[in-house]
Amino acid sequence: GKPERFEYAFTLREYTPLPPAATETPPKPDVPKPPDDNIDKNVGTLNVEVIVEGQPEFDYSHVVVTVEGTQQDGATLSRTLTNRTNNFWAEEEFPVGDFTVMASANSQPMSGSAEISVQAGQTAVVAISLHVMTSNVAKAFIIHFRFDKAFIEPCMRAVLRRVDSYAQLHSDEKLVIIGHTDKVGSLDYNQSLSERRARSTFAYLAFGQDMVASINEWTQLRLKDASGKLPSIHDNWSVIQYQHMLQDLGFYRGNIDGINGTLTNFAVAAFRCKVGLPPGNVMDDPTWEALIREYLKQDNIKIPNSQFLPNARNGCNGGILKWLGCGEESPTPKWGKPSKGTAWRPYRRVELLFIKATELPCDVPQPDTFNLPPGVTGSNWCLGPKAPGSPHCCLITYEEPKEGDKRWFVLPAEDKIIVAQGTLSFQGFASRTNIQFKYVLTVPDGEYVDGEKSSGEPQGKSVSGVTDDQGAFEYSFNHPDKPEGVYTLEIIGDYVMRLADQPPEAAIRSVICKRLSDSNTSFDVIVTARPPMVVTPTISLATSVVVVKKSYTNPARQKVTLSVDYPFCHGKGIFTRSVDLIRFFTDAVGGAEILFDGVDNVFDGPQLMDGTMLFAEGFRPSAAMDDVELVLTLILTSQSSGAPPGPPATATMTAVELTLDICGKRTSPDVDPTPLSADEKINPGRLLGVKSPGNRQERAMLIVHPPIPAGFTGELSLSSINGHVQVFNEEVPAKGQIPLPDPFIIQSGTIPADGIKFWAEGAIISKADRDTGLLLGIKDVEKEGDKVVITVLPFVCIRLIDDLDRIIPNAKYRLEVAKQMLEGVTDSNGILVEYI
Repeated sequence: GKPERFEYAFTLREYTPLPPAATETPPKPDVPKPPDDNIDKNVGTLNVEVIVEGQPEFDYSHVVVTVEGTQQDGATLSRTLTNRTNNFWAEEEFPVGDFTVMASANSQPMSGSAEISVQAGQTAVVAISLHVMTSNVAKAFIIHFRFDKAFIEPCMRAVLRRVDSYAQLHSDEKLVIIGHTDKVGSLDYNQSLSERRARSTFAYLAFGQDMVASINEWTQLRLKDASGKLPSIHDNWSVIQYQHMLQDLGFYRGNIDGINGTLTNFAVAAFRCKVGLPPGNVMDDPTWEALIREYLKQDNIKIPNSQFLPNARNGCNGGILKWLGCGEESPTPKWGKPSKGTAWRPYRRVELLFIKATELPCDVPQPDTFNLPPGVTGSNWCLGPKAPGSPHCCLITYEEPKEGDKRWFVLPAEDKIIVAQGTLSFQGFASRTNIQFKYVLTVPDGEYVDGEKSSGEPQGKSVSGVTDDQGAFEYSFNHPDKPEGVYTLEIIGDYVMRLADQPPEAAIRSVICKRLSDSNTSFDVIVTARPPMVVTPTISLATSVVVVKKSYTNPARQKVTLSVDYPFCHGKGIFTRSVDLIRFFTDAVGGAEILFDGVDNVFDGPQLMDGTMLFAEGFRPSAAMDDVELVLTLILTSQSSGAPPGPPATATMTAVELTLDICGKRTSPDVDPTPLSADEKINPGRLLGVKSPGNRQERAMLIVHPPIPAGFTGELSLSSINGHVQVFNEEVPAKGQIPLPDPFIIQSGTIPADGIKFWAEGAIISKADRDTGLLLGIKDVEKEGDKVVITVLPFVCIRLIDDLDRIIPNAKYRLEVAKQMLEGVTDSNGILVEYI
């Protein structure tokens, strides 16, 4: 209805052309960079941050970070990270793949985990927050075992000592002992074996509580199982086991090789000799029993019964829960799930669990060997069904239980990860080149670092590591990511070892162990060729110098010990001396003198094994140093399988004579006073006046003569008997003079031929005649090599006696007269006690 009309508006603008545009070079298109051939496509970098919320001061050295998963190439990876700075772990060149990173802290029951993918050439970063676990945590100490055996080897004793110490410090925690096996053998066989290992451990820890029961338990274990029936408590111990015990006790000095050869026979004969068994080298029942007793009593551990859970429930009472066995049911997850038939020492273990609990978290069936031998372990099992065939290991897990799971979460009691490092230094092989040495290194969780024979024959045997052949004088090893604890090193061959900080005579073992921790990661060992197996005599001297005893001195006799380094029941030792300048006695005081008549200087083997002590006393001075030679020669008195005697032992001694003189009064200002005779310097001795006002007291000249023999260059000591006399360098008293130290040390080599002179003065008035004096001795050897006797009188008394000099020449009578004249100031015995 509107007219079609449109309105338009037009704006006219003038067109002005733009000036020509400047010519520009168009940018080059982006070209993708070629791949960097230097980037390793198989590795990246992994950074892990661990946070403990609410605990800013947390000690992250207690945190263990592990990574498990599958690498890009399909291989399985399980690694513990060690490169830590505070709460950060950084690992360069980490394999590419998909992994689970897990962190746990054993100082507190905490754990956490996260998933991460590591890409080639890139840095993967993951943060884990630890949270407190709600499950029961059991802290585990571990000892591990040789294949198919329940014998506790010597290096595992150190772990059990730590268990004992932990138990003493944590009496509120209960100890549960659980044995395990690897996957070799039938289920029933392994159940018995795991229980034998646990039983062996309990017996060791209970030896101090019940020695007889522990010996009986190990006696059953060592017996051979002739029937082959299961269950069985017989562990079939043989040469290897008694070699271990004999070596640990110091009798066997060869390889632990299971060969009953000459060295083993020597060791058995020596042990029988030591414990009083009849001569011989047979490992019969009495020898086994004695060996077990001596081995167990080294530590004499006595974990109290209160440290164990009760074997009691619902009115049933079976005493304490001593041990359990898990058979092969519970391999540690660190090594993955093993296949049946696989030997692996870390699975062959006993876990000693400490936990704050009052009972087991589940019903545990009666152990298969519980009633073996009948009536010994206990008559009642109260903690589960008695029917065989039920799982034995329902009580523990190695992964944090889910809610409602009551199993104990097992964590290591010692949680640090270290880099074990050390050296094997081979001494005495300089003339040999291009040789290699075999060794076996075992870490605390039982792993042989060079592997073991997992299948075939001989299954379970360790694979030996081999040193380089570049002279083979020193070989270094470095093993990262290993747990703290006891490391065991065994050298293969005719060698012995010692720790580098031990003396050479300590090299008597082929197996040696040391506990390594984050504060001590070094395991340095010296390896030497095993010396010939002989009984070596020794002469041990308390000192090689003795002073000559005079008629008026009483020096202490010096101890001389005659011994052997190995049992020697079948022989005797003959002790001789070259000259009689030194006398020997059977006791430090009194006793009989050794006359060297072919009877009293002969000692039988058992005497030498215990160490025969003699006591030396100087008789006449030596003409030269070391001119008294002592010899101890061993001889056989009967044929025996014991080790033969070695070369004689020798030692040298010197008898030193010392002379100390004290002089009388001066008779002329220009002439030295005359020394008292040997008799006079003791009785009546020298009278000295105490220090007087104005320093009018007189001092007495002392002369220290050079010692005999002239070659003696040791230090002499000049000392007061009781501090009542002081010694000066000056003859004339004067204000400000300082007495010499007491004792005063004199270098004997500085004494002139006519002696060195000092001056003595009274310091405290005597309470009795001749109650003080001076001693001349040898520093750190003997104080009383010679002496002079002194009586200290008041100055007025000395003046009186001086006046009497003109009347009574004899000093002894002169003193008596003086006492009578001073009767009014003496006591009933005529001893001066005060003066007017």
